[in-house]
Amino acid sequence: MTGILKAGGYAVLAGVSLAAFTHNAGGGLFKYAFSLLALVIAIRFFRSHDGLGIRIGFVLTAIVFSFIFSLMYSMLALAYGWPLDPAFTETGGP
Repeated sequence: MTGILKAGGYAVLAGVSLAAFTHNAGGGLFKYAFSLLALVIAIRFFRSHDGLGIRIGFVLTAIVFSFIFSLMYSMLALAYGWPLDPAFTETGGP
């Protein structure tokens, strides 16, 4: 049970890092620090867990958390007037 909770904690951290990477409009190396942080979190998790199922679960859960946190930030940014990349608010179509 603690392995699953640990995997969830690592997945939340990786998801937040990936969401911060996607929403960071500032260029340069600062944006890629979040991507590298997610990579370091994944490497640390993979070193401590050998099972294929828990690794797949970690990756899928991290991706889901990334989408959830990106959606949460986008909604809060629109509600409170925070800076948001226009690509996240486009409705699509010509």
